[in-house]
Amino acid sequence: MTKCNPLFSRKNGLIPFGFVFFLIHLFSHYSWCHPSFPWRFWRVTDGLSESYSRSITINENQRIWINHGIIDKMSWLDGYRTYTFVNPQPSAPVYESRDGQIWSIYHGGLQQFKDGHWRKYPIKDVNLDTPFLPTLADHVLVLLPSRLLHYDAETNQTTILKINKETKLGRFIDFTPAQDGGLWITGRNGIAKAAYMTEASSSRTQWVDYDIEGLDVKNLREPYEGKKGELLVVADSLRNAQNLLIGFDGSRWNTLYGDRELIRGWRGVDGGIWIQTEHSLIQLASDKKKDVLMEGVLAGEIRDVAIQSDGAFWVTTTQGVARYALPTWQAPSAVANIQTTVHAFAEDQAGRIWFISQDALVRYEKETRTIYSLPEGVHAHHYETEAFSFLPDGRLIMNCTKSRHLLAFDPKNASFELIQHPAGRHVRMIAPRRDGTVWVRTRERNERNYRLEIYDGHQFKSYVNLNDNEKLIHIRHLCETENEDLWIGDLYGLSACKRMEPSTYQAAKGYPGAGAIFIHEIAGGKIWVGDRNKIHEFDGAFWKVILTDIDSVRSIMTARDGSIWVASDIGLHRFRNGSWVSLGEEEGLPSEIVYTAFEDSQQRMWVGTAKGIVLYHPEADPDAPETFISDKYNLTETPPSGDVRLIYSGIDKWKYTLQERLLFSYRLDAADWSPFTSNTFASYTRLPAGPHRFQVRAMDRNWNIDPTPATFEFAVLLPWHHTTEFIAILTCSTILILFLIGVAFSHNIKLERVVRVRTADLEWINQTLKHEISERKLAEEALEISERLYREAIEVADAVPYYRNYLTDAYEFVGDGIETLIGYTKEEFTPALWNSMIKKTVLMGNAAGLSREEAVQRARNEDGGSWRSDTLVETRWGDKRWLANAAVEVRNEQGVAIGSLGILQDITERKLTENALRDSEARNRALLNAIPDLIVRIHKDGTYLDYKSPKDFHPIFRLHNAIGKNVNEVLPPKVARQVMFHLQKTLRTGKTEIFEYHLESNGRQRECEARIVTSGADEVLAIVRDISERKRLEKEILKISEIERQRIGDELHDDLCQNLTGIAIHSKVLEERLASGSLPEAPDAAEITKQINQAISKTRILAKGLHPVNLEANGLIPSLEELAANSEHLFGISCLFRYEKSVHIDDNTTAVHLYRIAQEALNNAVKHGHTNQIRIELAKRDNQVTLTIEDNGVGIPDETENSAGMGLRIMNYRARIIGASLEIRKNPVGGTIVVCSFESRDGKPYHEGTKKG
Repeated sequence: MTKCNPLFSRKNGLIPFGFVFFLIHLFSHYSWCHPSFPWRFWRVTDGLSESYSRSITINENQRIWINHGIIDKMSWLDGYRTYTFVNPQPSAPVYESRDGQIWSIYHGGLQQFKDGHWRKYPIKDVNLDTPFLPTLADHVLVLLPSRLLHYDAETNQTTILKINKETKLGRFIDFTPAQDGGLWITGRNGIAKAAYMTEASSSRTQWVDYDIEGLDVKNLREPYEGKKGELLVVADSLRNAQNLLIGFDGSRWNTLYGDRELIRGWRGVDGGIWIQTEHSLIQLASDKKKDVLMEGVLAGEIRDVAIQSDGAFWVTTTQGVARYALPTWQAPSAVANIQTTVHAFAEDQAGRIWFISQDALVRYEKETRTIYSLPEGVHAHHYETEAFSFLPDGRLIMNCTKSRHLLAFDPKNASFELIQHPAGRHVRMIAPRRDGTVWVRTRERNERNYRLEIYDGHQFKSYVNLNDNEKLIHIRHLCETENEDLWIGDLYGLSACKRMEPSTYQAAKGYPGAGAIFIHEIAGGKIWVGDRNKIHEFDGAFWKVILTDIDSVRSIMTARDGSIWVASDIGLHRFRNGSWVSLGEEEGLPSEIVYTAFEDSQQRMWVGTAKGIVLYHPEADPDAPETFISDKYNLTETPPSGDVRLIYSGIDKWKYTLQERLLFSYRLDAADWSPFTSNTFASYTRLPAGPHRFQVRAMDRNWNIDPTPATFEFAVLLPWHHTTEFIAILTCSTILILFLIGVAFSHNIKLERVVRVRTADLEWINQTLKHEISERKLAEEALEISERLYREAIEVADAVPYYRNYLTDAYEFVGDGIETLIGYTKEEFTPALWNSMIKKTVLMGNAAGLSREEAVQRARNEDGGSWRSDTLVETRWGDKRWLANAAVEVRNEQGVAIGSLGILQDITERKLTENALRDSEARNRALLNAIPDLIVRIHKDGTYLDYKSPKDFHPIFRLHNAIGKNVNEVLPPKVARQVMFHLQKTLRTGKTEIFEYHLESNGRQRECEARIVTSGADEVLAIVRDISERKRLEKEILKISEIERQRIGDELHDDLCQNLTGIAIHSKVLEERLASGSLPEAPDAAEITKQINQAISKTRILAKGLHPVNLEANGLIPSLEELAANSEHLFGISCLFRYEKSVHIDDNTTAVHLYRIAQEALNNAVKHGHTNQIRIELAKRDNQVTLTIEDNGVGIPDETENSAGMGLRIMNYRARIIGASLEIRKNPVGGTIVVCSFESRDGKPYHEGTKKG
């Protein structure tokens, strides 16, 4: 490993820490949320040259090539990393051949990336839309409208392989490689298959045209061949304006989908057909259409699609790149639509999988399913995950909601049977036994005398009476161990008995858990017990906790490979090789709530959850992640204290496991590997001085482990008093002292005083040396720490630091990222170049509003001067970027500015976002000003927060002084109660509330309509509209309608009926004359008389229906009775009318509207509901009058309930006119129910407000 150099040399001094942290805070940013399976996203934050992505291609090695917008860089991915590449042409596709050659296209020919640049090969008639396909080295196929070409770059020769006139295709349009090495070519009139050879010396083509007669299509394009050889093609329909997706299986064509906006179609990795339209993605599965939720990257406009050989596919949008691949946990297609709780599995001797949900038993066999609904009124208990097994006689046994019975199912005759205890005791299954019998708990009906019994399919055998311990009546699980011990778990604790002897039964000593929900024996005779949030292990002597914070253990099982699976309410957990791995919705589980895990005889792992089942497919993610240790965050030389913290990371191929969900194991100096955890750092304390070797490896959630662990070598420095320099100084000092002592002894006693003085001087020198060494050590450590912190801070901020010397007018230091930022190297970057690049400067902070020269002068003259600006520059590549420039002045001892120290950072995206936000705010404000209604913001407690009122709005609705007041202070009490009721309902349900009310102004009444929607967690938005004129017109229309009905009814009765009566009399006379003459026409005349009388009767009924209700009191009931009788006569149905004598409708207007509602409901039931039985009821309950019309027809369709039919509209309006509510709903037993109800006061309707129907 190469040691990172300090960002600045020591002679330039240290960067102030406050400035460092200011820069970090200033340039911090957020990343997009990760998507969930089956989608993964890539954007510029993942290394793409630009989020906007245009074309995408995939080579045989699954390298992904992406071209973006009008920039000089494109991107390519290998699954782990993202790389940049020289862009040959904006938006032009780039293909990599099987030999690794890179090809693209331009207007006029092909181009190949060779020797570090794009080399062009002119070909006539080629443009950016021309399809091309690299094959072998230096060989490319090109499809022009009139011919198929083969180009040899080595010889620069173009060969015509096929001319369109020689085929039935007409104009060539598109082509794609076939799986057998051939080529599919589409044209205006059809499709062909070509088997081609690309050697320059023998270019030839075998060609087969395929007939598409009868399809009535043209312009075939976007061909795609699936894994099974099925060909999908998009074509224009000759019958209508739609685009069609058609499929060809080698012998027959099928039309699969049609849409005006259809662009392309393909078969995905899940086997279903995927459709791209101009604005959406659609998934077709089992003839059902499912729109893909366009969120994240998919929220952008789709630009291109590329499909891998295994069916996984890529989508480019204006927001980035998305990949679709199936997760490791998938629901089999036959049971994918089962999305209810599945809590138990079993397998029969034939290898068929059985599983149980609350309402059904399901058998899964050879990709097919058979569902057996549980008997009516019987449900399964989902919390008993082992109460489901096969009895010795082959029947399935399970618990059910019939507390006195067990439920058995016989697969031979597909029949259910309720099993009852012979003594009439209540029975509940606990767990199966190894011999096929089951443990059951029984009790008497009075919930006393509990027993534990064994059931073998024929008889119940008592095992132990549980009344000695009241806690055991809540048994949740039992476990028989290999040595025949029996462990019993209940909601309060754990018990056990030795060798299945009931007399040895006692509570488990030392068990620390809160209840025992599930018990399981693992290898070595150890017992695992799951309680509400922990798993405890018993090794025969002691208890210990092995897993915490898992929320309700549902089941535990041991797989054949020795790993242990635990199902809980927060996911699925697997213990393997000493490490825990937790799985959730991110890995494909349909729900975090997992009930059971089951391994079948084929070693397939099944999981039941609260939203269905899934099957484990480890082959979906075969690639291991890669592990990284960066020099940027780790020191190669650490302090002598030996305290070390090492930071590492990893990435999984194609992001199958998201980066934050990877697990890591590490070791130091070839020690044992640690268990895998989600920590991204390792800490050590008091490591010995000297070199060390640290290794770490990543593992994804599919247990793929990086085979090449990342390695980092570092050294712990020696303590200062063990360094060579200190030992040398100490040795020299000691020698000198000894020498002086010898000289002192050789002198006479007269010199003794001098010796003492010199010895004292030497001791002082020695102490001074020690002090200087200590100070030097502390200074070096502080310097290393400050340099490391500053380096990490700058790197985290993703910025480019610089130091400009005013004396030399040059940049003495520029960070390595300057070339990536502006295109110029550190050596090329000068103040003059920087000034020439600047196109615009926006000063920030104290310098805002000053010119650039004034801001520079102020910063250099003021103490602590700083500089902040947003600068628009033109880079070397010609594009324009916004850079944030933040700097502080560096001064000498005299306080004179001698340079500036700062950083540059790319903020182009932030600037674009700010401009977009400003434009969006302006548009929203214009839309708001265009709305002609009163708009009010109201707090949940009823306080007015803000409002917007149109200039021409009626003064009664204006809220000049209402802000800050409560609705109870501003509105009449009745209206205020309405507003608060609907406000609270909107906040509670999140749905829009619409209601009407009225206000009094100068003796006149104004009608209002209010719509309330949520605009935050604690407030709503009310939109108020003046509907006074509309209400007046509606009432006027209904009044005119009733007058016209009355006129028509009177004319029918007084005019038409009289004429028909006269005709009937003449017909009768004619009949009698013909009969007296014994003429054969007499019966015909009699029939005419009969039909005329029937016409008279029906006309009178019709006239009565047009004006049925008299003004006298209580005229509604006779009219409804007559309506029922006439309906029976007219339609030949049974129509019953019932009423309560306490109902009095004195108001004639109310009676008319109620009659019309009943009449319209009855006509709808006969005309649309095809009913033969109708019941009309008029009742009164607690001052509430209710008119109910109920039929037994086919029921109202779903789409009709929300339709805008004229009949339903008029019924709703009539109800509102009389202050009533109208409800139309399906009858649970068949047919439709129409209910009109209102509060009555002395026979007149009374209602504070009416909610719109």
